[in-house]
Amino acid sequence: MRINFPFPARRGRAAAGYPRGMIAAMFVFPDDACWNDIEDAVEFGIRFGDYAGRVFLPRRAFQSLIGVRPKAEDCIAHFHLNRTEFERIAEARVRARELDDDANIRITGRDLRGFRRS
Repeated sequence: MRINFPFPARRGRAAAGYPRGMIAAMFVFPDDACWNDIEDAVEFGIRFGDYAGRVFLPRRAFQSLIGVRPKAEDCIAHFHLNRTEFERIAEARVRARELDDDANIRITGRDLRGFRRS
């Protein structure tokens, strides 16, 4: 999958550090988080330039954060309380071009290691 970065600007404006006619792409996270029974995970969308995909946060990842096996409702609540952190992890995976074979992102415990709070 190819992610176009940067892409042409509209109305001829240029962002700092980019040639005229070019701006940096921005990540967009629609407010569409929901529980996916098939993946046993919280699922939310991500868009970046021409790329649009889904991010999956499995229940076992939340278990490592919370300490007990959470219900689906608890996972969604924890996602909303820490949404910015999960979005940053997804951004990092896209920037590093670490997408799954289906062009989606499945966040793992390895991704969450830096996220743990005391």
